[in-house]
Amino acid sequence: MKKTAYLAIFLAVVCGVCGVALAGVNAITAPIIEAMNSVTLADGSYSGSANGFGGPVNVSFTVSGGVITELEISGDSETPSIGGAAIPELQAAILEAGTIEGVDTIGGATLTSNGVFNAIRSALDGGAGSAPVENEPVESEAAQPDESETESTVETIDMTSVGDGSYSGSAAGFGGDVTVSFDVTGGVVSNFAVVGDGETPEIGGAAAESIAEAINTQQDLNFDAVSGATVTSGAIRDAIDAALQGGNGVETPVSDETDGQPIALSDGSYSGSANGFGGEVSVSFDVTDGTVSNMVISAESETPELGGAAAESIADAINASGSLDFDAVSGSTVTSTAIESAINAALGQGE
Repeated sequence: MKKTAYLAIFLAVVCGVCGVALAGVNAITAPIIEAMNSVTLADGSYSGSANGFGGPVNVSFTVSGGVITELEISGDSETPSIGGAAIPELQAAILEAGTIEGVDTIGGATLTSNGVFNAIRSALDGGAGSAPVENEPVESEAAQPDESETESTVETIDMTSVGDGSYSGSAAGFGGDVTVSFDVTGGVVSNFAVVGDGETPEIGGAAAESIAEAINTQQDLNFDAVSGATVTSGAIRDAIDAALQGGNGVETPVSDETDGQPIALSDGSYSGSANGFGGEVSVSFDVTDGTVSNMVISAESETPELGGAAAESIADAINASGSLDFDAVSGSTVTSTAIESAINAALGQGE
């Protein structure tokens, strides 16, 4: 009986000592753990920038009482319906949390979301006060988790509508600008080159080499995106589009003369269509006593400020001159060529 009592007393003492020890350890470590788990932002005004999907994402914000209280985000280069739509959601989520910690990326707009987070981190690193040191993840193009922010549709380029000449254009890639240059002769592509020094060498860089080789081999500007380098592949396509819109291809203007001799235009109403830069371009016009009138060009699928503006300019020029002779509009060579083809198609089937 006595042995049992002694054992109980001994165990009680041991438990008491252990309890006191644990309480002491907790008292010492709890503040340290709390400090490690909490991120305190230095009060002040900050601004920063980082790459999003289509270009730079800019932020400006105010930290008061250790939390973000005001925040403005701009990303004019992001896809309006995807990255652009995600920005207000991110803004609201960050303001509600008072920090970017624990705020999730927006589904379908991962690149824009990470651009916002990285811009805020960049601002804190270089802003007033001492910003916390964070283990910032290294972004790898091969591991982009969400590719739905790439364009949902890719138009096939009609090589018959591309005028002869030398072209060059640029677009934002994964790590910086991607620039392409190439020549076109009779619808055949040659000397295609890609420069993208900011791309990850073994991923985007390798993809650029592969795409350039494919284009030079097939002599056509249409290509398949390289798996694991979707951003670089999309940038090359965008750069090609920019080159075609602003290229210096040598255009042969539409003319109502052949070998210096005027074409006899029969009276009547004409209509025709051809593939432009973004889709079908249609024309309709009347001819009376050899004079052209009522020229209407429909180019809803063309870039409004480029091909769309060119279509209006060409229609005005034709209606003013009464002739089908017009000069291609600089910066809209593909649309200009499509209008030429549509007119030729119309003349071949006039009413």
